[in-house]
Order: sequence, then structure tokens, then C-alpha cells
Amino acid sequence: MRAARNPHSAIALFAVLTLVACASDAAAQPTPPDYDERYLASIYPAGGQRGQVVDVEFRSQDKSVKGVALHGLKDARGIVIDGAPGLTVSDVKNVDDITVTAKIAIAPDAAPGRRMLRVRNGRTGLTNFSYFLVGTLPEVVEKEKNNEPRRAQEVSLPVVVNGRISQPLDVDCFKFPARKGQRLIAAVAAHDFDSRSLNPRSFIDAALEVLDSEGCIVGDAADVLGLDPLVETTIPADGIYTAVVKLVNYQGYSTAVYRLTLGEVPYPTALYPVAIERGKSAELSISGPNVPVDAKEKIAIGADFAIPATFVSSESLGAHDLPVLVTDLPERQEAEPNNDVKSAGPMEVQSGMSGRFDAAGDVDWYRLRLTKGEKLRVEVQAQRYLRSAIDTQLELFDARGTSLQANDDLAPTDVEMIHDFETFDSAMNVDVPADGDYFLRVTEQTGTFGPRAVYHVEVTRRQVDVLLHAWPDAVPVWGPGTTAGFLVTLDRRGAFSNVELKVEGLPDGWTGSTVIAEGGSSARPRVLMTVTAAKDAKPGDVVDFQVVGRFESGGKTIERTAQPLTSLMTGDRQFCRVSPKMRAAVADDLATRVTSEKSDLNVIQGQNAELAIHVEPSSFAKFPVSVNLAGASFRCNLGVPQTLPVKEGVVRVPITCDKLTPGIYPIVVSLAWPSETRKGMPGPCTEIVHLRIGQATAAK
Repeated sequence: MRAARNPHSAIALFAVLTLVACASDAAAQPTPPDYDERYLASIYPAGGQRGQVVDVEFRSQDKSVKGVALHGLKDARGIVIDGAPGLTVSDVKNVDDITVTAKIAIAPDAAPGRRMLRVRNGRTGLTNFSYFLVGTLPEVVEKEKNNEPRRAQEVSLPVVVNGRISQPLDVDCFKFPARKGQRLIAAVAAHDFDSRSLNPRSFIDAALEVLDSEGCIVGDAADVLGLDPLVETTIPADGIYTAVVKLVNYQGYSTAVYRLTLGEVPYPTALYPVAIERGKSAELSISGPNVPVDAKEKIAIGADFAIPATFVSSESLGAHDLPVLVTDLPERQEAEPNNDVKSAGPMEVQSGMSGRFDAAGDVDWYRLRLTKGEKLRVEVQAQRYLRSAIDTQLELFDARGTSLQANDDLAPTDVEMIHDFETFDSAMNVDVPADGDYFLRVTEQTGTFGPRAVYHVEVTRRQVDVLLHAWPDAVPVWGPGTTAGFLVTLDRRGAFSNVELKVEGLPDGWTGSTVIAEGGSSARPRVLMTVTAAKDAKPGDVVDFQVVGRFESGGKTIERTAQPLTSLMTGDRQFCRVSPKMRAAVADDLATRVTSEKSDLNVIQGQNAELAIHVEPSSFAKFPVSVNLAGASFRCNLGVPQTLPVKEGVVRVPITCDKLTPGIYPIVVSLAWPSETRKGMPGPCTEIVHLRIGQATAAK
């Protein structure tokens, strides 16, 4: 009997086996890590000059969270690097279970800008990435104790100082000679590369002062570039000056790293236009303190570029790189003046526009020729990816000047990934009521203007589509031949039925799951998928793969690839950064195998089921078992946890599904640990078992 379709059928159901150490268990309890252990919290120093060899410290969470000891970087085996070539890593060593040191040699011709670095290790396989920046200026590392101006560390300009506010009340002071008339730049980068406190969601917030030899302030700043301070000042007299860095809350954290640029040097803070079409090139204007007025950089984006934004740096302007969007739309730039309806600039459907609020009170108008019945999406990106410090509002008018609709901020349901903060970007769906000219007004609501007050607005046809995200982007597999799970989110655009999700691109011997996410009322279901290591895989192996979604629309098969996310904090909504690729990493073998006798389990609606699970080693005597349902709201404990016997290596798991509606539910049975399903790290687990609940038939 074919299972009926139901709105919850894309939900991943999985039974979790919790191993409890007790005297009657014949086998020792394995100790899988907590999810937070894989979190790479900081790299220090966070960068280096081209041609340098830098001694670097990689650090995960502190040694305990809520009293539980963590070992997130235990048995480090290497560093994985994404980004431009030019870095060579050697001497990777464990200081302790949360700290790894290494030497990074930066080639003299390495391109300036950021790289994404991860620690490959035995405990968690592969961490999330943190940024490491390649610079063009001389660099030094902070030397304690430099907590007051009279103990300030001496530096020579120009310089980049790599520092860390490591303790509460810590203050870092750096003194330097300067000449009258110098246009000094003092800038802290920390929020710029996601420097955080012990809470992964909390960026550090630095403050900066420049003092003269008498201790008088000649320049100070706090939140200029996001949460980062930037001081521009003209030196009033020859003498010795001191830069003072501190956190605004006067706290300190082992992970609170920063880069302080000092000198009469260019410091780029804005790019325009803000988007480049994939497969093409664009000439971008660069602005910022001490940046030449006509500074430009030509940037090319490859046709296969995998992420929605990148960072642009310049050989001549230093290593403070800036974000730019990568799009698949024809791109144009706003043409001033366009401050009213009469001067509205033309814009096409299926196009993107770079805009900027150049002066106080600036308003941007665009004219669109639309057709009755068109279903459009109008969306602004400014805070997201671009980190523009503006709060936009969109409003659509007809040719008579009647306001048809407006939007201030995106709804939370429109944002799967949290960027820096809850976004102020705007978006709206438009159903065109009649043929004719329409006018789109973009306004800024905080009074912000200038080179950094940039945005990108796009107008596209709403069509049947799906946006896929997958996390974590580094899936840990505990031992050769074992299986681990990860999550895929489907953000449906328009109504359609099924999406086939398939793991592809694994090397020989590795396997991945295929799951059908059925259509229904849930706009953003989350689906659990699995990857299984080859039987001859070795701890330390790292392999690439991708998740491809396919669905039918208009008689055609549409294919979409999931965007990997590196998770910085997990929850119902992820705090993430986009990543260039999905990986699976073989961690240390937990000496436990969990396999299912069946790949399909057929049940009639109203009935419960039982699943036979083989566990290794077979000497386990019993398991406490709970059954969880992981859906959009992550409800748990549908059944009362039970302690089940293990007979000859087999445990028979009751699946409480009598209240589930007809449909197909992917399930896995997993060794439980502190991580939840929504965090995307169940394992070791079975491969996907399809629980098929069929419609009950009426008795004759």
C-alpha cells in the first residue's frame, strides 16, 4: 500500500540509545564528546605578515562547561585550510586537550586577506573554522605586562599588533613615536573576524584610546566598524603616543583576540558596488581613511564560486579585507540623483542593484515596469554579509502614488542563519495587481549615511524553488565503518511535493543516505541524513562530499546543492558562517557499532513497531532507550525512556508511532550523548531506516 502524504513526513525521527555505566554492563562505557567540544573558539595570533613564520595557538572551549571536563582538541593531527594558497603548517602539538600549537609559514607572495583554518583531531574529527589573516605590514605579538601607559609595550610604526584581552580588567597599552602632522590610523579588528567571548553568540566589544605623552586623549572610539573601534587623528606635535585597548565591559577572555593597526597607512572601510555577478568581474571603488580618492580594484568571481559572499583585499591597501556579495543576477549601480519619483532610476525584474545613502536624508527611488499577475520577491541585503550599519525600509507605490505595501525588517522565519545580529534588512512579496509602472522606495531609518551606508536590493520572480543548508560542515564519524548524522534544512519557495536529498561525491567505500522530504505545510523542515565511513578508513581521514536536492517543477527536474554552514552556536536557529564545502572526518574509534537489520520498516497507521538493532561489542547487557522526534520545533520524548536488554548483541527497540499520521519518516538509532538532534551530531548511529506508515483500511 502506498503511504499517504502528510505535512510532517519530512521530519526526522530517531531513536536514541543512551549508554549508562552500571555494574551489570560487561562492556566499558564509551565517552563521546559534547557538541560544544568541537567549537574552535580562537586562533592567536589571528594573523601574520607575508614572509613570516608565526607561532600560533588554537583554542577550543575552556576546560569545563557546567562542571563537565572538555577535551575538544585532544590528539590533534593537523590543520585544514580553506582559501588562497600560501600557508604551510608544521609542528602541530597538543599543549593540553583544549589547546594546540603550530607554526604557520606565510609565503612572501601569499595573497593578503583571510583564510579559514580548522583543527583535525582525534576527539571531534574536525572543528568549525576560524579566520586567520595574512597582512602586508610588519606584525608583532603583545607582551604582558602592558596594563598601563607607563608599562606600555614599545612598537614602531607602521605595525599590526596581535593582542588578547585575556583577564577581567585587562588593558593593553602600546607606545610609539609620531611626528606632527601625521594622519594616524589606529584601528582594532576583532568583531571583523568573529572574535568572541566564551559565549559563541557574543562578540567582544573593544574600545580604543590614543593618548599623548601627558596622558591626554587625542582620539578615541568604540563601535565604528560594527563593534570595532577606529580612530583617525592628525598628530598635533612630535612625541611619544600610546594606544590603549580594552573591552567596554572590562571583562577578559582567553578567546578575546584582536589585531591593532597603527600608522599613517590606508585602512579600507567600504567597497562599491557591493555585488559581483558569478563568472564575471567588476571594478570596485575602495574608500576609507588614508585611501586615495580614486582607489579601485578589479575583482573576478569564478563561475563555480561556492558561497554567497567573499572578501576583497588589495596589495596596495593592506590586509583589511571587505565583504562583497556574489550573485547570479545581472547587476547595476544606483544612479544619482534618484531622490524622488520623477528622478527614479530604471530597474528590471530579475536583477540586482547596488545602492548607497550618500548624504543625510538621502532616499533612493527605482522605477519598475510590471505585468499584472507577476509574483515578485523584493529583498535588501545590507547587514547580512555586507555588515552595513543601516536599517532599511522598502515601500512600493503605484503610478498614482498610492502606497501598496511596505516592509521594515525581515520576519524571523525568513532567516535560517543568524549573521551578526537579528537583521534589520527588509523584504516583501509582491503580487502585481495591474500592468503599469511601479515605484520602489528604499529609505534608511537611523540617519546613517556615507561610503559605508551601502545595500543591495534585488527584484526576482517568485518561483518554485528550495534553498538548502547543511550542518555541521564537518561531520564527525567515530571509527572506520561507522555512521554519523547531520542536518539539512529545506527552505521551500513555492508549493511542490517531494524533494529527494542525496549525499554525493564521497570516495570509494564511503556511503551516504538518500532521503525523500515530502511536500506539506511545513515551510522549513529539517531532515536528518547520514554518512558512513569506509571499513578501511583511518582516524584522521577527511573526505569531501555534497548534499544535492532534486525536485520536479513544470515538467523539469530542478537540482540544488546544499550550502554548508560552520556552526558557532547551535539551537533552533543557527548562529553560523557559510563554508565552502561539506566534509566528513574520522575521529577516534569509540569501539561501538550500531546497525539495523532493516532499511525499511512498514507499519499500518495506529500501530507501533519494533526495530532490531545490532550493537558491538555484544557484551553490553542493557541499554536505556528513548525515542525522539526531531522536527521544526524539536519535540522530544514521545515515549517513556526504557532500559532494554541486549541478547546476543541485539536490542529490540520499540518505536512508538501509533499517533503518527501516514507518511515516510527517516529514523536512525543512535548512541546518545549530550548533543541533541538539532545540533546535527548524532553518532555512532544506524544508517537511515525508512519508517513507512500506511493508511489504515476500513474493516469489511
